[in-house]
Amino acid sequence: MKEPDGGEDMPQKLRSSIASLFDENRITVRTFEGVGINKNVVSDLRKDDDSLPNGVKLRKVLKAGVTQGMIGEDEAEALLVRHGKLSATSNDVRLVPAEVVVPREADPDDHARAVERPGARSTPLWVPLVVLVGAAVLVALLIVVIRHEPAPASSPMAMITVRNQLAIGPSGLTADPAGPAYLSTKDAPSCARAVPSCKVPDSDLAPGEQLPADCEKHDGAEI
Repeated sequence: MKEPDGGEDMPQKLRSSIASLFDENRITVRTFEGVGINKNVVSDLRKDDDSLPNGVKLRKVLKAGVTQGMIGEDEAEALLVRHGKLSATSNDVRLVPAEVVVPREADPDDHARAVERPGARSTPLWVPLVVLVGAAVLVALLIVVIRHEPAPASSPMAMITVRNQLAIGPSGLTADPAGPAYLSTKDAPSCARAVPSCKVPDSDLAPGEQLPADCEKHDGAEI
């Protein structure tokens, strides 16, 4: 591997050292395709220009080379240290077997994969709103159902026909000679003429008159 000439290290010198290392170990653009490293990655690192190589791509290639025994750990570490100094992000980089440790940099390929990943779609803003409104409606319906009480059944109605008759024998009926029926304030017979009278004023009831009445049950008997 070509080392710096003793002067100030520069990105172009680092690229020259990388290209020299690849040539010495017969690393081509297709060497690491089997482990998922595209040929463009190696080609970019071998490019002869004055730009600093992408740290993420350099880390991937050096890691693959160390893992496959094509690049020595010391050689890989030396390149990473130089890259760290040139990028002013780290000057204390260490390499461990089967893994190269360098400061993480943004990789354009990683971003492209995240954008193209199936199913990675953002949820429309209206979806949470619809869910919230639906939940509120459901709660309201539950409250109505829980609080609903069936209306009490109305008392059965009956029509009473006024007869005002007296019983004669087991089956005979005759009109009451005392006068028309009336409403009374007391549970007493023929008290309309008593003093004081029990008759409710203007409550005379003519025979055949029909009165509506509510039926109630008392001790099991319907009245």
